[in-house]
Amino acid sequence: MNTNENITKHFSRAELACRHCGELHMDQKFLEKLELVRMAFGKPMIITSGYRCEEHNAAVSEGRQLGAHTLGFAVDVAISGEDVPKLIELALKFGFTGFGLKQHGPIQGRYVHLDTVSLGSQKIPRPRLWTYP
Repeated sequence: MNTNENITKHFSRAELACRHCGELHMDQKFLEKLELVRMAFGKPMIITSGYRCEEHNAAVSEGRQLGAHTLGFAVDVAISGEDVPKLIELALKFGFTGFGLKQHGPIQGRYVHLDTVSLGSQKIPRPRLWTYP
């Protein structure tokens, strides 16, 4: 399988696949919304984390095996500064429901988590907007 193949017009398999095992199980409707955000944003969106297998998610999420990334409904986008509110505004417009912000520390470590997990989900209840330590 070609890891550079595009899954959408602007996002490749390599960007979205699990960094641990290489698997990719993203929700198709999520990807369609992500592509709409990217087109409206008008410039590249660097994905630092897309799909995560349960083992990878547990390693990076305080031991939690299940989460929006493992369900294929989330990405983390490397972004900072004035682009952050623009990205969040567009994501809200296109139906995203979860927003995690890490906007402190070294610039290369800053990102915004975007997901479309239902707020009433029994699997992973959590707030609509949060910050990372």
